[in-house]
Formats: sequence, structure tokens, C-alpha cells
Amino acid sequence: MMWIKSNYQKFRKHFKDKGFFYALWRGIKYFVYLIKKYKGEKKLHFKKKTLKKGGTEVVCFDKNIKIFWKEKEITKDVGLNTSLIIKGNCFTSPKAKWKVKIIDTDILSILVIWKKIPIRQDWLIKLVSPDKIVWLVDIEIKKDISFEERKASIMVSSLYKRWINSYEEGFFPVIRNWEEIPLQLKESKFIGVRTFENDLLNIIFDYAKNYFKTSPSLQNTGKENNARVLNACMGKEDYKKGKYPYFRGEILLIKDEQILENYIEKARGEFTKKIFLNKKDDFKVVLVNLPWQRDGKWGVRAGSRWPHIKTEEENNYQPFPFFLAYSASLLKNNGFEVYLIDCLAEKIDFIKLKQKIKEIKPQLLLAETSTPSLYNDLEILEQLSGNFPIALSGPEANIRKKEFLERNPFIDFVLVGEYEVTLLELVKSIKENLSFQNILGLIYRSDGEVKINPPRPLIKDLDSLPWPLREGLPMESYIDAPGEMPLPSVQMWSSRGCIFKCLFCLWPSLMYQGNIFRTRNPLKVVEEMEYLVKEMGFRSIYFDDDTFNIGKERVLEICRQIRKYKLNIPWAIMARPDLMDKEMLSALKEAGVWAIKYGVESGEQKLLDKIGKNMNLQKAIEMIRLTKKLGIKFHLTFMFGLPGETMGSIKETIELAIDLAPFSLQFSLVTPFPGTSLFEYCKDSEEIASYDWEAYDGNYNCVINTEALTSKEIENFKNLALQIWRDYQKGILSYAEACKILPKT
Repeated sequence: MMWIKSNYQKFRKHFKDKGFFYALWRGIKYFVYLIKKYKGEKKLHFKKKTLKKGGTEVVCFDKNIKIFWKEKEITKDVGLNTSLIIKGNCFTSPKAKWKVKIIDTDILSILVIWKKIPIRQDWLIKLVSPDKIVWLVDIEIKKDISFEERKASIMVSSLYKRWINSYEEGFFPVIRNWEEIPLQLKESKFIGVRTFENDLLNIIFDYAKNYFKTSPSLQNTGKENNARVLNACMGKEDYKKGKYPYFRGEILLIKDEQILENYIEKARGEFTKKIFLNKKDDFKVVLVNLPWQRDGKWGVRAGSRWPHIKTEEENNYQPFPFFLAYSASLLKNNGFEVYLIDCLAEKIDFIKLKQKIKEIKPQLLLAETSTPSLYNDLEILEQLSGNFPIALSGPEANIRKKEFLERNPFIDFVLVGEYEVTLLELVKSIKENLSFQNILGLIYRSDGEVKINPPRPLIKDLDSLPWPLREGLPMESYIDAPGEMPLPSVQMWSSRGCIFKCLFCLWPSLMYQGNIFRTRNPLKVVEEMEYLVKEMGFRSIYFDDDTFNIGKERVLEICRQIRKYKLNIPWAIMARPDLMDKEMLSALKEAGVWAIKYGVESGEQKLLDKIGKNMNLQKAIEMIRLTKKLGIKFHLTFMFGLPGETMGSIKETIELAIDLAPFSLQFSLVTPFPGTSLFEYCKDSEEIASYDWEAYDGNYNCVINTEALTSKEIENFKNLALQIWRDYQKGILSYAEACKILPKT
């Protein structure tokens, strides 16, 4: 009766103020609203998909994602949603077409497709625990497009009376019409709402790990929605056709008020520290893994011992940029403001990179380069140059010559080898206007002349470096998970260098000053593993050491510590098969090793001896078979074009690869990178077929002629080997049939 009386009074007021027809129009409009509301509420009775842990439920209704706590909804209206503004028009996810499925007991996958715009989004919502929900969004662009604004939003109940923006707090105004709450902290890492109700939870919307610079926004809706809105706002962005990360956020449901207070206090401390540092040390450094594409395919560079353009099969492979990440962490620990931009992991093209750097306004930019990407990198850096000095680093020999800086005046510095400490000293010297003459491992200009300083000794205590920077990087994109280890997976180092003297090996020659092997403390290694698993939520770990299994006792101690810490995490390593024995393999298996990458390179012992591999092939085969017997998956790598390669040795290599039947394998073309012993050998033997550095990728081009084979023949044999392997894997060919296809010698 009160509802009828209230609406009758409204009708009389409209009739008195503006006449019968206006009152009738308002009445019809309200009646239509009631019908829509009824239909919407009716739809909510149908639950499409539900994730549940403890008292928390994440429920997908018809184009709505809602969160419940003990069967009471803490979201409101559409719940989780995204919005895009294109040419002044707003496109929201509830108005798109949805395809929903549960891909695990705690993961919801949603495909959001707009009909009127060439865009679709892939949502991944993971209920990690009763108090943590991870929300990941990727976007696929069908044609070039510009966004004026992008948002990821959560609509929550109007029962929440108080908002939080990092350490800033306030009360929501009474809900009347759509209204934005003015916020002072525009660079906060989270927003949220605080409850005063016993049957609700405090909500924190944390976007600190988002891929793009994100600012907060809080709103009240109108009465018809009766909700609060938490917005993570991302600015203007130009996209070309392709797939990109769009948003990463965490929704934290906090019951304990003290935990919430600690969270807010931590934010206050970070802001205070940042303000202090900006006043005292206003020096910005950009570290970048530059864009590198060819024929629509992306390359891998930083973090790879084999920089190259990827094939379609490698599409998900992405190495972690260790030297850049360690350098960024060391600079941060010394109070400098650092931005690490990995264009290859984030699929950032030149236009986006240029815009990012323009916004940052750095005092120094450092890029890591490689031989096959060198021309590409120089072209980009020349276009970026002008407002700040540019430094170059990486496993590339050409940049270390005096004439390189003479020919490329837009490059100011070259950092030689292992460059973390060199970069720190360079940044300090630039900031304090000091001389560069005492910075070891640096090439620079002084009074118009190129100066080459003595090399820097290697870091003796690897644990003196802070852990590599991972926060703020697109960690889900870094994938090197042999044996299809569970994702998300993370990459680590427990050592640097290698004692062996393979002629082709790049990093020992150009990053580590030869065959020097250094290790970390096994306990420190396992402590980092524990942090990555328990604090950062990774489900597997890959050790990308040059050779993990050098030093049996060290390996066994790492295994003991992993069991002691009860990590129960699948992990993998890169190792030499001939260094293994039954005790070591059994210990690795017991400690959770899931897979091993073995470098075999050739099926002919003579070729292995010729390249300085110093590996007993029969012992290696024995240990690979034992690896398989123990139930450890393995990946094998082979190369075609080694000095002395013939049709016969290629046949032996392919037969061995098929006979060992690995979980996965890699056939590549030998690449004599400048600076390696192999380059000098091939140069002296007049076996180098090309000095076009872009061809030195090892995937598509062979740049070596052996005495028996031309570079083109070697390329053809590599392609044949791949096809035979694929057919063998699919069961199209038996081992005997595969051997018949191989070249007759």
C-alpha cells in the first residue's frame, strides 16, 4: 500500500507541475522500467557457471559476474564488467555476446564479443582462495583501432558506506544520480570499500600488477542501479591488429579489520617513500626489450641464448629478460625510478613504445640487443633519440668495436658483458655529473673520442644481487615450461656460466668472459622458489641455468632443501645428459622435477668432439633413457650445420632423435654468432655463407657451408627432419618408415 501511495503522490505532483500528458509519460516510462527490472531479476535465477571456495562464490549469470559471501551478494547489478570508449561511443561488456565455460574447478573462462566493433576479450577469472579472486583480460583486435578510454569495473552493494583509495578514505554521498567521487591520489595501486556490516566483507580492488598505467575512479550509480562502482581506468591507447594483454587485477575479500589496516598502512608507507625519493633522487631510467617483428612474427631476444624470430609452434614461448630484470631490481634498491618495458612479452609496437617513453621522460634509456635484431634495434633507437642518452647492452660483438659508436652517434654508451653493476655506476655518474673513466665494462665518448674502459670482473657472489624484478611485468606471458608444466610458470637462475667449451655457445663468450661457472647458495635458491610459489602464485618453475647439473653435491643439496621446505611444485632444468647419474636423477625426481632439457646437438660423436662439446654420446643416451624410465619428461635439442656435417651425420642425428622419442624436441640451424669461437673457426675456414646479421636467427636461414653441404641443403634437411618428426609423433610414420625417408649415404 505504501508503494501505491508513494507513486500516486508522484503522479499528482507531475500533473500539477506540468500537466496530464507529462504525468502520463512519466508513468509509462516508470512502468517500462519495472518490466525490464522484473525480466532482469528473473534471469538471475539461472546460474550459468559457479566457482566456490569456503564461503565465497563467483557466479556467472546471463552476462553478469557476481560475487557472493555466505550466499549474500556483495556485488550489485552487472558485477564485474569492462568498458571501452571509441570515437565517443561507450561499449560495455554486458551488452556484448558471451561464451562461458569452466576450464578448471576454480577457473572461469569467458569470451566477450562485440558485434559492432572488431574486438573481442578473453576473460580468465580464478578463485585462488576464499579471500582472493584474480581477474585477467586479454583483447584481440581484428583491425587497427584507437581507444579513448578503457575501464575494468566492479559494481558493489550500496550497503558499503565508505570508500578506500590506497591510504585515502571517505564516505560515499547518498545515492541520487550518477556521480563521481573526487580523488586526490591519482597514482594509487588499489581502491576499495569498507563495511560496517557483520555479514559483509571489505573489498579491495588491487590493480598494482596491471599491464598499463592505471588510475582509480569511484562512482555512485543512480537509484535504478543503487550501487557503488570501483573503476580501474586506463587511458588512450592505439592498437594494431593482433592479440594483447588488456587488464590484470586482484579482488581481495578481507574480513579481519587489522589485515585491512595493515594493507592501507603499507600503501601509506610506499607513497611516503616515493615522495621522498622523487624529491631527493628524481632520476628515471627506462630498460627496454625493443619491438622486433618480421613478416608478422615476433622475435625473442633478452633472456634467450638463441635470439631469433619465432615459428608458429613457438608462439607461446617467451624467455624472461634476466639481465634487464636484475638490473632494474638493483637500480630500484638504490633509490632510482625504473621502468622495465618488455615489448616482446607485451606485444608493444614502436608507436606504443614511443608514447610510453614520451610520458615517462627518462634521464637514460638502456636497450638489450642481439646480432639478428641489431639493424632493427638501431633503427628504432635512432627514432627515439634526442631527449636523453641511450645505452646498448647484450650478447652482441659488433657493438663493442670502436667504430660502432663512431658510425652511430645516437648511441651514447655500450655496456659490455654482465652489466648490472656497470649500469648502476653509470646512472650514479650521470646523475652526479661524474667522470665515466673509472666505470669498468663501459664504452663511451669523451671530447669526441670513443673510450673503451677495461672489462668488469664477474660478480663473484650472485646472491649479493637482489632477486630480479618481476612485479609490474607481464609474468603470465613468460613461458618456458618443458613437458607442458602447469601454468603460470616462472623462470629462475641458480647459477651463471658453464665449464664446458662448446664453440657455438654465445653467453660464455660474450657475457661471462669465458668458461667461468658461479653458483648461488642452495638455501637462497629454494627461498626464492618458495616466494615465487607461495607469494606470487606460480604453479611451476623452470631453471634456465646454462648448465644446471654441474656439481653433483650442489644439485643434491638443492633437492634436499626443496624437500625440506615441502614445496611440492613441479620444476624443470636445462642440463647435460652425460653429467647425470642414477643418484642425481632419482634425487631430482623425488624433489619434484617434471622435465629436463638436454642439449645433444648431433648423433655423431666426431662432430661433438670437433665443436668442443666434450660429451660422451653413449653415456648421454644411457642417461636420457634412464630419465625416461624414471618418468621424467625430456626435451632434446639438435643442430644441423656443425663443422664437418654430412648427409650421413644428419641421418644419424634424425634417427637418434626419433629413437629416443622425447616429449618434445628442437631442430635448429647452427648459427656462428660474432664473438664466438665458432664464428672465428668458420671465418678462417671460409665456411660463412652470409654476413647479413638479420639472417643469423637459426630458424629460417643457414649461414654456413660445410665441406660436404651447402647452406641451402642444410636448410632443406632441417625442414625434412621437422616434418619426419611431426609425422612420427602423429603416428603417421613408424620408426622404420621414418628411417627410409632419410637421405641415403
